Amino acid sequence: MGLVEVLQEKLPRFRFHALALGALAALALSLARLGPSFLSVVSFFWPLLLSTAFFLAAILVLRIISPTSADPPSNQAGEEFMDYVASRNPLEDHRPGDDEGSSDEDGEEAATSAAAGEQGAEAAEGTKKSQ
Repeated sequence: MGLVEVLQEKLPRFRFHALALGALAALALSLARLGPSFLSVVSFFWPLLLSTAFFLAAILVLRIISPTSADPPSNQAGEEFMDYVASRNPLEDHRPGDDEGSSDEDGEEAATSAAAGEQGAEAAEGTKKSQ
């Protein structure tokens, strides 16, 4: 069984692939025939190509001369940043009032109500001063 017979058997099964390949080949040939030559494209873009080459060379030089750390990278800095963003202070994990059996929710509610009371008192003082 020759190659031609094998292709003729499989062509109906892969007809869309064959049509796409033929269209792509025709497009590539027409672009090569009608488009600009490679040297004209290079002569137009030589400043861009040269600056890109210098930039990549600078990156390689900096990569070679920069010191590498012996420690593997860790997520410690990321964890500290997330704690800062989430306003979690690791020093506040253990509060002195926690030993007495009060829960964190009661402490948070008390702190919220105390802050609201202070704001209300400040607002009342502000209205008295303005009168």
